[in-house]
Amino acid sequence: MAKAKKKTEKPSRRGTSSKSGAGRRHSRRAGDAGGITAGHWTAPFFIEGADYRGDDGVLLRGSADLVLPKFPADSFDLVFTDPDYSSGRLRGYQIAAENAHILKKDGFLVVEAPHEYAMAIDAVIQHFGGRLGLRFWWLGGWYQLQGSHPRMVSKAIEVMFKPLLFYRKGSPSRRGKFIKDMVEVTRTKEKGLWQKDVEGYKYYIDRLCPADGCVLDPFVGHGTTALAAQSLGRRFVCIDIDAQKNEKTAQELEKHD
Repeated sequence: MAKAKKKTEKPSRRGTSSKSGAGRRHSRRAGDAGGITAGHWTAPFFIEGADYRGDDGVLLRGSADLVLPKFPADSFDLVFTDPDYSSGRLRGYQIAAENAHILKKDGFLVVEAPHEYAMAIDAVIQHFGGRLGLRFWWLGGWYQLQGSHPRMVSKAIEVMFKPLLFYRKGSPSRRGKFIKDMVEVTRTKEKGLWQKDVEGYKYYIDRLCPADGCVLDPFVGHGTTALAAQSLGRRFVCIDIDAQKNEKTAQELEKHD
């Protein structure tokens, strides 16, 4: 007696455009974070169940410590991120560093760091990333001249900039166009302090990721990295565990899709 064929359900789609074929772009509801494999897709990875998936990149809802190990080695040209450091937690920086195998040779890891934790963050990254060839490269930052600034009352300091720590996998030497280590950013009333404008991200993505390269942000938050990469025509893979933030980011990405 022949067995009945098992019926498989196709995942639901959201925001499907009228385009068809290889150029089709669409987003999907989040699902299982697994199933990440290299494949023939214009972005470097096909991710089943992403909140957004387009020819330019993907936005995945999931936990970075579970997702990053699933990517093949030498996958990304630039990792640009701002992990959660509330209450001094440095786990996000550790996750980024201990998965440095997914960064290509001579690729960059750039992280934002609060002043009071910058030295501890550097120690964590060099400890977990050093064994994978990640080396401290430079110190830079965002600075804001206009508008109000946060104040550290205990030290009587008005904070005018936020540090960026740059790391490179492989040789510390770099040839090419000079880049600025300090970039001015604009405070947006809607997003609050230090949730940077897209132009600040675009500056470094444009200079540290080649035109045919791919950017990763494992803690994308409000989606600035994804929006900056999309506007530059860079491929991107962005991850966040917050469903509401991902939903808003997906909507913004689809506006420019």
